Amino acid sequence: MGFKVKLIADVVAYQAIKEFNVEVFVFGADAVSREGFVVNKAGTATLAVSAKSLGVFNTCLCESVKVCSCLPQSLEIGDPRELLKESLEGVEAFNLYFDVTSPNVIDAIILEDGVKKPPYSLKPLYDAFNIRGDLTSST
Repeated sequence: MGFKVKLIADVVAYQAIKEFNVEVFVFGADAVSREGFVVNKAGTATLAVSAKSLGVFNTCLCESVKVCSCLPQSLEIGDPRELLKESLEGVEAFNLYFDVTSPNVIDAIILEDGVKKPPYSLKPLYDAFNIRGDLTSST
């Protein structure tokens, strides 16, 4: 069994999903809450919502060590100069590194111990490993 892979720019994802009859959108995670919210690189949520609106099966593929007790209270914002090299009057750059994908657009979360499907309850896994703790605490 093989997969057909096509590399595209993320800004054309919606059109590419339609054009190439994409069946599955697979993405990783930097963190997953016990309720199935996924924190990942900025743009993941937008792509997942777009894919879901077109009937694509959305799958998060990650390690169980990424399951944590809750979501961060704020997401990391990068240096605005990464987007806007020179200041422009009246223009402010918002350089968000991560976003949160809602479990209502995620069809499955695949971990080492199997496939989890909605409604998500990853609490038993979190309790068993008690690995990451609260993402809102600073270390």
